[in-house]
Amino acid sequence: MVLMTVLLLLRFYLYVYGDIVISATTQNGAGSSTAQDGTNLRRKRSFCEEFEWDGIIVPRTLACSEIEIPCPDPENTIGVTTQKCSCESSGWEGKPNTANCTHKWVGLLDQMIDSDEPAEHISRKWAQFLQDSVKQILFGGDLVGSIEIGEKLLSLARVQYAILDNEEERNEKAIEFTEMYGEAGNELLSDRAAIVWMTLPDDVRIREVSSLISELEQSATLMAEFISEKQKRIEYNNWAFEVQMKGPIPNHVDDSGKSKLVRRSHIFDAISFTNISSSYTNADFNELTGNVTFSFSLSPTFLMPPLKILQQSAQVAVLPTFGDSSLLMRPRSRVIPTRRNLLLVAYYVFRSVGALLNTNKTTIANSLIIGASVNDPMTSIPLPESHPVTFKFYHLRTNGVNNPRCVFWDISKKIWSKEGCKTLRTVNDSTECSCTHLTSFAILMDITGLSGHDKESVVNQVLNLTTTVGCIFSIICLSLTSLVFTCFRSLWSVRHMIHSNLCFCLLLAELVFVTSIDRTENRTICRAVAVILHYFFLSAFCWMLLEGYQLYLMLVQVFENEEGKTVFYCLYAYGFPAIIVAITVGVAWSNYSTDQYCWLNVATPTIWAFAGPIAVVIVFNIVFLGVALRVVLSVPSRHRNRMEQMLGWLKGSATLLCLLGVTWIFGYLMIIQGAETVFAYIFTILNCLQGVFIFIIHVVLNDKVRSTLLRFLRANICCLSDVNTPSVVSTDQKFTDMMKNSDLSRISSQPLTGSSDWRSIKKEEKGLFLEKVSSQMDGKFRN
Repeated sequence: MVLMTVLLLLRFYLYVYGDIVISATTQNGAGSSTAQDGTNLRRKRSFCEEFEWDGIIVPRTLACSEIEIPCPDPENTIGVTTQKCSCESSGWEGKPNTANCTHKWVGLLDQMIDSDEPAEHISRKWAQFLQDSVKQILFGGDLVGSIEIGEKLLSLARVQYAILDNEEERNEKAIEFTEMYGEAGNELLSDRAAIVWMTLPDDVRIREVSSLISELEQSATLMAEFISEKQKRIEYNNWAFEVQMKGPIPNHVDDSGKSKLVRRSHIFDAISFTNISSSYTNADFNELTGNVTFSFSLSPTFLMPPLKILQQSAQVAVLPTFGDSSLLMRPRSRVIPTRRNLLLVAYYVFRSVGALLNTNKTTIANSLIIGASVNDPMTSIPLPESHPVTFKFYHLRTNGVNNPRCVFWDISKKIWSKEGCKTLRTVNDSTECSCTHLTSFAILMDITGLSGHDKESVVNQVLNLTTTVGCIFSIICLSLTSLVFTCFRSLWSVRHMIHSNLCFCLLLAELVFVTSIDRTENRTICRAVAVILHYFFLSAFCWMLLEGYQLYLMLVQVFENEEGKTVFYCLYAYGFPAIIVAITVGVAWSNYSTDQYCWLNVATPTIWAFAGPIAVVIVFNIVFLGVALRVVLSVPSRHRNRMEQMLGWLKGSATLLCLLGVTWIFGYLMIIQGAETVFAYIFTILNCLQGVFIFIIHVVLNDKVRSTLLRFLRANICCLSDVNTPSVVSTDQKFTDMMKNSDLSRISSQPLTGSSDWRSIKKEEKGLFLEKVSSQMDGKFRN
């Protein structure tokens, strides 16, 4: 027995501290142990290496172990974060679990409720705390704690407002409370919060989200009970509601037996949800991905039973008989209307709740989640078979889904159920339903094959790769172009100054774009990146406008006066974008950056702070290009036929389109339904290679630049003494010499007899200049 104990202790010691594992067997009742010969095994212990996460050091941990570490920002949070080291891969399993982390403000709000502070003040604090946490970091404990706070707040508000005698004060407090309560709910249903929701266990997430829906519905009816208005509507980004107080007027029915008072063509008449885009990788969130904007042209349409039927059903207050569903929440949070002479009808719409309530990877809630209640939102009143509620859902996805069925959310069983609901008819983009009770409804559909979202993901991946590769080539070419125009004094002029600054702005913008466009981890840094991109892209377009203006001046002025232009051009090209960006930052700082990229939020009007100036530049440069083509094509060529002249200008114009930013017009064409992918590819390829086009136009095909580079290479690399050989003299110089020795010499040798002679000379000089420009466009575009 002693020997067995020693062997077991030795085995444990060597397992933990050594490499040899000793196997021993104990014989029944013999009280002795025998070491198995030849069973000594070599075992190497595995660890997960230390790493830093959000300022917290996660220490080196033994495989198959779970370690507890403090929550991020321990001064403002309570609880611990857990992280498990895998047994199989000897690596960390996923990200640290923060479900047990909670900000201290949750406890602070709980204390305020216990102290019986004004409910509207607490709801405002709650919304502010959630907004700040969503922007920085939100924990699973914050979500669960917020649901508890919301439940207690409803009870507190009802008690406080019920004892108020001043109707005006009660009205103001109830509205303020509900608005702030709804704003808190809006944050809890946001895209960033949804990511945190998905870190919670399925049963916890579904239970708490279900409670959240009920609490938001109760907040709406609570407000209706304490305000004097008969109708009130409040909308947010992620949910909206409307409440109506109806008088019992049974005689006001139309020929079809439907109530004129309750019938509604839409739940809301003019509400639209904004910022409805997401990049969730979970299958649950497929219906949220892609850049979709819901308006109430996509909202379900309600047709309620007659008002008399609703009133009778509400007075009976019988729970539904189907299944065991009680559809009841905790009694203390219920809101029961007190004005029994009025019927309180409420409508609700939720944007992304369907994904949060789903655990089945093969089905999705393919519609907005809608709800309706009469008097008490916690009770689903039964409706007679002859007078069901009917509604029409519009599908969020039309590809990769099938088998639509009308369902309601069973708040007792925490599942989607078809009981009491029928699917009347369905087409590709919508489904019509009828139900014999009032609660929350949706369309459930099966996921099949490659969805439109998956196809879109493939397109996005190809576009991202094309953008990255194109920008890298563009950055290289822009760097070379800037180097050439900066290092050679013989190339310094107003035109080349414009070229150089255009390259500089595009170079910085594309460098920041390639390295930082998706750095969304830190919201402040991401917004700073968006501001930088906004400024330098606007500045680049200002220089493109000056490119077009300078081209125009070349063709309408024979002799350019370049004095003072440089300073004016710089003030405009760098100052004007600075003003636009400064105003945008001051007015809409929060619209810089999204959850997917560091750029202006394209779902908000703020994007026009970029798209507007670009549109102006494109229009002006198209005008400048048209004037240039008209002027040059009007000059007859002495050295080539008309067809050669046309082909030369077509080639030159094609390069000018990229140089002047006109190709950005394809970005606006991407809004055309069905053709957005084609225009996206064209836009991406042309504009990512803009730096390459600039290098080809201004360096490779420019005679003066090419001859300057050749002279430099001959002098510094080839060590040739004669750098001004005829082979490297530019065609521009030849043309200039020709003009000086022939036409201009002839003109200047003629005596000037009056102003008419001077005008004729200027006209002939201009004709020679235009002919020179026209001759340079044969096959390639030169300076």
